[in-house]
Amino acid sequence: LDEKLRRFAQETSNRILVIIADTLCGLEPYAYATAIGENWGIGDKGFDNGVVVLVKPTGGPGERATFIATGRGLEGAIPDAIAKRIVDEQLIPHFRNGDFAGGLEKATDTLMGLAKGEYHMESRDKVPVWPVLIFILVFVFLIFMAWRQSVKGYAKTNNIDFWTAMWL
Repeated sequence: LDEKLRRFAQETSNRILVIIADTLCGLEPYAYATAIGENWGIGDKGFDNGVVVLVKPTGGPGERATFIATGRGLEGAIPDAIAKRIVDEQLIPHFRNGDFAGGLEKATDTLMGLAKGEYHMESRDKVPVWPVLIFILVFVFLIFMAWRQSVKGYAKTNNIDFWTAMWL
């Protein structure tokens, strides 16, 4: 794994750090991984094109943690939703079977491919367009109907016709 990550660092300007920690020093996994990336300078200046793969394998249920933090320069290639999918679909299943090396190999292969632009994983967190569009149209229609009713009421109480009231 170490040799593969070194070759990747030499081939690209991107960096991937795999860190295995027994404690997160009281921090949430995302905060710990991000702090490591920024403080250690993973990737070029200011953690712009680095990835930190954090694994805390110790502790009981709910105490173990796995998180992938992506630097700003790689957020387009590896957004948070994709990083979470890599954790959920590649790291954790291997870890549950006791195959820590296999999980890290698969996850780093995926991260390298995404960082190089060799392939893309579609985010499942995208909101479908049609339901949102239908909701907006129904909302606008209801607003229009409420407005129309208020104009009719105004016209009736002031003894003017609807079309005149609509333009007042």
